Amino acid sequence: ELGLKSRFADNTVQLNLTGFYMDWEDFQHEVVDPSGGTCVDIADAQIPGDDQSCTAGDSLPWISIVGNVGDAHIAGVTAEFDWVPADRWRVGANAQLLEAEVDSTTADERGGIEKGQELPNVPEFQGALWATYTWPVQFIPGGEMFFRGQYSYTGESHTLLVPAPLTDGNPSFTNDAYSIAALRLGLVSTDGGWQIDLFANNITDERAQVRQGNNLAYQWGRTGEYERAHLVNTVRPREFGVRFSYRLD
Repeated sequence: ELGLKSRFADNTVQLNLTGFYMDWEDFQHEVVDPSGGTCVDIADAQIPGDDQSCTAGDSLPWISIVGNVGDAHIAGVTAEFDWVPADRWRVGANAQLLEAEVDSTTADERGGIEKGQELPNVPEFQGALWATYTWPVQFIPGGEMFFRGQYSYTGESHTLLVPAPLTDGNPSFTNDAYSIAALRLGLVSTDGGWQIDLFANNITDERAQVRQGNNLAYQWGRTGEYERAHLVNTVRPREFGVRFSYRLD
């Protein structure tokens, strides 16, 4: 972790950098039971209580289990930037870069897990920017108003470790990258005991795909007869409002 801070004239700049690496051994995932597959007789051995022998070419039941299937890693770097360019101004930003991949696998090849696959629900890049301007007011002695704008970006991510087509009962999806912007105008009392804000959130009315998954209805749907159920979690739509807060000491 590295932190840098510089002060000159009326400007203050602060930058924090953090790097990290996580080694994940024997992570768990749902896979095909490795004992499943083609049934082969061994000297016509009989299972007690079973009056039928195993015939070559027969298939054993397909069984899904949760087990330790391999190793993975998550490496990344985060940066935080804070700047006071002039009196009453404050500007900030942060960003995060991630690499999350499978390093090796011990799973049966039918499970589809392979080295180099990206871990699900991990966007490669996320970042945000914001700026705040404050000024004193006369109608409330010692009071202060502020205006703040902010913007955030989240890169795309995948919903499943193992890709699966839409014809599958449990298909994979890609969450598209999205951006959210917001504005806020507020009034703060002298001692900061109360505050009132006018806000506009998600001003572009972004319908972000935060998470996509399947419910039980999806696998029972039939393509061509009716639409399969597709569960999508998103953010709140564009909204405007007034918020009042009061601090009790």
